Amino acid sequence: MLKTMKRIIEFSGAYKKGLLLAFLLSFLFTFFDVLAYYGIVVTLKYVVLAVEGEFFIELGHILHVLSIMVVSLTGKLFFGSLANSRLALTSFNICNKKRIDIGNQLKKVPMGCFKENKLGHIASTVTTAINDIES
Repeated sequence: MLKTMKRIIEFSGAYKKGLLLAFLLSFLFTFFDVLAYYGIVVTLKYVVLAVEGEFFIELGHILHVLSIMVVSLTGKLFFGSLANSRLALTSFNICNKKRIDIGNQLKKVPMGCFKENKLGHIASTVTTAINDIES
């Protein structure tokens, strides 16, 4: 996985900072996603202790769990939105530059190549490959 991420970062070229920011925002989204599970664990702990009779659930405990869940939900909404928009923008910019580079290289190809290979087939292959990389 790290090898793949390294290759994607190298592929990004000038948009490396935007991609790294998207990775950081995705990590923060995941942190807040895991925080919700922590809230569930704390809730279960309170319930088990209350059922065993060793503990009484009070308003402070409910507010504790509620605050964990609110922080988790807020963080997931905020960082998830930022991560998705940053990643979409960065991947579009990276692939847009690559499309232009491929177009410039195709301008240099001899015309005979286009007689042997249909232009539509070449364009379709390039477009499909770039769209796969972008998404």
